[in-house]
Amino acid sequence: TPEKGPISIQQQRANTFGSIMATSAPIIDGVIDKTGGIALPTAMIRVLNSKGGTWELALRQAPSMTAEQKQFLEASRAFIAAWQYFSSGQQINEGEYVRLYNEAIEQLGDEPTVRSQKRAFRQIKIEAMQAAAQGQPVVISKVLNTLLTQAMRDKWDPAIVRSIQRQMEAAKKHEAELGTRPTTTTAAAPNPDDYFNAVPQ
Repeated sequence: TPEKGPISIQQQRANTFGSIMATSAPIIDGVIDKTGGIALPTAMIRVLNSKGGTWELALRQAPSMTAEQKQFLEASRAFIAAWQYFSSGQQINEGEYVRLYNEAIEQLGDEPTVRSQKRAFRQIKIEAMQAAAQGQPVVISKVLNTLLTQAMRDKWDPAIVRSIQRQMEAAKKHEAELGTRPTTTTAAAPNPDDYFNAVPQ
């Protein structure tokens, strides 16, 4: 049923991108619990970091991957891209995706503490998105600042701490930009395909 009257832009975006994260998260967690995690193949990374490298081209460099593994990578990309756009208003390029994947997704060889930190970081993103989708005013930069304080106190992995810091600063910038715009809209919800095309099937 279409929304009646204006809805907050944050709530609208949270509904759109939160549904993608909610679909992706069980796929990510399920495969990690089953396999321990999947590192991006070197051949894929090389394509993603190259000029003109695309996700589709990169996937062709991993012909031996199973359908489950490819679905996992698609879900991971969708989760990361949805959060990045919601929290910062920015699309991510393929090279950024490689870094964000390594910072956010558990992989074989990660220490148990790092694995738990990555999953906790994902869960906090999901909870923030769910709260915003319910219409609660959520200041993402404050959510991330609280997490950063905890991460520094508990001596989280430095790469994850830096990731939280970068995302917090991007969120602050986005929030400042949104402060100059209308806060509600009656327009149709954004089409996720306008921002990325990795919605898991």
